[in-house]
Amino acid sequence: MRFVAIGAQNDGELPDVLASLDAFLDLSTHGDSGEELLAAMASGVPVVAPGIGEARDVVTHGRTGWLCAPGDAAELTYRLRLLAQAPALRAHMGGRARNAALDRDWFLMCERFLDHCGDLVGAPGAIFGPGGMTTTFEAWDSDAVGV
Repeated sequence: MRFVAIGAQNDGELPDVLASLDAFLDLSTHGDSGEELLAAMASGVPVVAPGIGEARDVVTHGRTGWLCAPGDAAELTYRLRLLAQAPALRAHMGGRARNAALDRDWFLMCERFLDHCGDLVGAPGAIFGPGGMTTTFEAWDSDAVGV
């Protein structure tokens, strides 16, 4: 098993660098690496990370990667070895990681949120029509939702 510390990368190189990895190991002690984890996942790379902070919201344990107890070097090593020794598992988990990351697209998340708002005021689809996002919400009634 070979480890490479990729260090700082410019935005143009990062997707290619991440896609070349077999796994992404996060050693964060504060759990503030959600964006990096999502970038790796969007590149089709499974993640091994401490189960703290944003990692708990981003990584689905056993599906898109693994969450380990913080500071548990033995478990981190075990999970990395599994991925290194099982290319089919790595590819399958990496595919699920990519799908999960793409599902977190900001526009898509906002679209879903606004659709839920439309449902709450009794006008599903009022915000997004066939032409995409609109800037008005004709069905909005602030009295109806208690604003």
